[in-house]
Amino acid sequence: MVHMVGKTKVPLIIEWSLVRNRPECSWNAHGGTVLWMDIRSMDGNCFLFSQGRDGTIKVWSCSCGLWTPQVEVPSASMLFCNSSLAVTMDKFTLAAPSEQQATVDLHHICSSEKSRPLSVSYHHFLRPDSETEYGMCMKMQFCPAEVEEGVSKCPLRLLVGYESGQIVLWDADQAVQLSLLQVFEEPVMCLTVWCATVNSRRVARGCCGSTSTELKSFCVGVDTITTDKSVSVTNAGFSDVCCREDAKIFATGGWDNAGRVFSAKTLRPLVVLTYHQKGIGAVTFSQNNNLALGCRGGYITIWDVYKNTG
Repeated sequence: MVHMVGKTKVPLIIEWSLVRNRPECSWNAHGGTVLWMDIRSMDGNCFLFSQGRDGTIKVWSCSCGLWTPQVEVPSASMLFCNSSLAVTMDKFTLAAPSEQQATVDLHHICSSEKSRPLSVSYHHFLRPDSETEYGMCMKMQFCPAEVEEGVSKCPLRLLVGYESGQIVLWDADQAVQLSLLQVFEEPVMCLTVWCATVNSRRVARGCCGSTSTELKSFCVGVDTITTDKSVSVTNAGFSDVCCREDAKIFATGGWDNAGRVFSAKTLRPLVVLTYHQKGIGAVTFSQNNNLALGCRGGYITIWDVYKNTG
């Protein structure tokens, strides 16, 4: 969130209580806009990851209500592409957009000695053969662990959406490009992937949007991506998409200031959520299945939608 101090915009991370609907704490985390955040646990400790336009990804730990930085990882400062995080038995694997075009850097973040609980090591990079053909990295997400039938034994799969409108499935462990799908003529603006049960089997599906009015879903195999369904909305432009943990519905944020909810199975539109006066830039679900929409005007709305049905 961006907070005004005098005439200066200060990018803040704010921790909110959803019980009291009040901020618990806030701090100036980056020298530029905060693009992405994720919160994960390892060895009984909770860590917050934040990515800023200042070219850094910071890992924070909380003690006595105070968040303090543990380590920093470099990332691209001129892009709007998010990072993505995967958790194995003993480490985090962080995929971060690189300053080099079409390139993703992979880092391992592990537990270390007590005086410095985390350490970072550069792993390798993922780069297509033709950087100019793909353009900039726009969105990325690790595939859910269920696709690989276990976190610790099978290779990580990473989906990356590019400026060219293509999505690439990568073997993140071996730095091998497995499959490519041309989904749009325009850049991929939002991307998500989830696991669902189909005919008693766990399968991975995903959805992405662009600058057009169309949303497209796809299926993810061990080493392939294939097209699935598509649906069109009234107004063009998507900023974010997020699937609920139970994989029954997903929500999008649009340039037309509206949030939309769809069936994850059929892509059938379920409801349009209108309140904000500016475009929706962030969409997420809470652990109790509330839907949060954050707009570029600095407001967040919490919605109770299809919590008991889906």
